[in-house]
Amino acid sequence: MKKIISALTISALALGTIFADVSLEYTQKGYISSNENQTSKKLDLNGYSEKITGDVAFTFSNENAGVAFVVNPYYKNEGRTNNLQNDKEFFDQYYGWVNFLDGKMKLQSGVWKTRSVNRLNQDAGVWEDNEYEMCHYGIVGSSIGQDITRLASINGTKKLSTALTFRTDSFYATGAIITNEFKKTGTTTTSSGFALETGFTLDENTKLQAILKTPTDQSVAFGVFLDKSKISIKDRPLDVVAGVTIASAFGVAGQTAANPEDSTTTVTLNKGFEAGVDLRLRYELSDSVAITSMNNVSYLGTKTASNGENGVFNVWDMVSVALKATDTIKVQVTGEWVYQDLSKGHNGYFSVTPGVVVTPMKDVSITSGLIIRTYGWSKPTDTSFAIPFILHVAL
Repeated sequence: MKKIISALTISALALGTIFADVSLEYTQKGYISSNENQTSKKLDLNGYSEKITGDVAFTFSNENAGVAFVVNPYYKNEGRTNNLQNDKEFFDQYYGWVNFLDGKMKLQSGVWKTRSVNRLNQDAGVWEDNEYEMCHYGIVGSSIGQDITRLASINGTKKLSTALTFRTDSFYATGAIITNEFKKTGTTTTSSGFALETGFTLDENTKLQAILKTPTDQSVAFGVFLDKSKISIKDRPLDVVAGVTIASAFGVAGQTAANPEDSTTTVTLNKGFEAGVDLRLRYELSDSVAITSMNNVSYLGTKTASNGENGVFNVWDMVSVALKATDTIKVQVTGEWVYQDLSKGHNGYFSVTPGVVVTPMKDVSITSGLIIRTYGWSKPTDTSFAIPFILHVAL
């Protein structure tokens, strides 16, 4: 493993003589103490996440082209060991791009996680999604419209993709093909689904974006999002992103979806209609205090010949307060609530994460805190505690 990382670092230095812009980031995540999964552990440097405990990100670019990749040196399998898996898992992201027509066109291919719709997550730091942004834009629990703004993905799972973008000062459009079995007829298989994303800059602080995805020839999802920033309230800026997503699976018998993103509960989709509404806000109470709220209500419907139309509602709410105590210390508290199927009980998840971020120098941060998770609301059946330690260095 040391030889692999050394080779990557040497390659980065060598490529730095070719590319004008070179960046290198390293993140290590572990637990000082944890009792997750009813197992108590101390000083577990490999215990932070079920799969990823750290990553190294490389980016090389110039005016016309670039490459980027993120590697996970300590990728862990479901048995929570440190065994290196296959290359696809070791390279969490890898992609290249080229610009042409004076930068108006961009061709990108590979595997990437980025989203272009503003997530209002600038205070997240290096917290995992489960500590700050458990759910993403779209339909929570859907097998079609979940995390719809991650263009190069199917149901929020990143896929090998190729995208072509055309951009002007006030408009952009991206078309993409995304690895997925779109249609199979006899011995002929179409091995990619399709996606289209467009964006319009309406004024300096207003943007309208829309995404259309057809993962298969029997399913479609569409989302539209309005991003309005710097709304003045008592001379302080308020940023708002609101969106609506709709999706439908027609003629797909027995298709299942997680409900919600990190649960083992499933919902069977059979010619179902789905919809989700997102609302996110970030308000700066002062130069040192900001509050962020993220909210989603989703409906997952099923339609069968025998039972007609049925459906469930999922809800997700998040509130986070960030306080800049000094130039080098930020204190924050984040609470998240997810409830699966509002018609039933004991399906809720609630977490509170008070934390502190110390930035001893530019592009270097140390993050710690207390992660408290409770499951089975409205009558919690399980509670876990963890004290993380996260080091992030960017060069």
